[in-house]
Amino acid sequence: MGTKYIVNNLSGQTINNQQLQPYKVFTALLTQSGGKDYLNLSEGELTIGVTYLIYDLEGVVGADFTNVGAPNNNVGTYFVATGTTPIWGTNPLGFAILFYNEGAPVATVLENTIGNVWFTFGFAIQSDNLFNTAKTFLNTFNFFNNGNDTVSILTANIDDKTFSYIGYDIFDLQGVPTFFTNLPIEIRVYN
Repeated sequence: MGTKYIVNNLSGQTINNQQLQPYKVFTALLTQSGGKDYLNLSEGELTIGVTYLIYDLEGVVGADFTNVGAPNNNVGTYFVATGTTPIWGTNPLGFAILFYNEGAPVATVLENTIGNVWFTFGFAIQSDNLFNTAKTFLNTFNFFNNGNDTVSILTANIDDKTFSYIGYDIFDLQGVPTFFTNLPIEIRVYN
């Protein structure tokens, strides 16, 4: 008979004799191309990767945004769309309204085991209080921006009061803020 091995990670957790990661992770490619206008949407399709805010549901019956990435259907909830077709619901006097900022980064989410993470214009990564200053690691990268020779550098500051906000800046080699395409980002929150 073979020997059965159980491998423990830093927190001692195993599943099916396989080591669990000692952290939760959010990995994505971000693209930001300008603008800062807030727009609203009350019908039609969403754009995958865009951050939306559930702004108004007054009198609306049957609206559901959980099928497109929202963790719940509460007014004030931000989410990155993972699908295109929400259930808008019905209301003879009004509409469900989502807000979005056309200048906020659009995220191609590669992996997310952290939970609800979203992006706002002004270079902020936010969560439902899921970041912890003592246990959050933001992997920073140098990369070639938009296919040209400008290298941009990501720097971050984790807000130690709310545990929900990571601010960052993107600069070219001359120190000027710049737009970006497919910026790789990885956030780890250790157990």
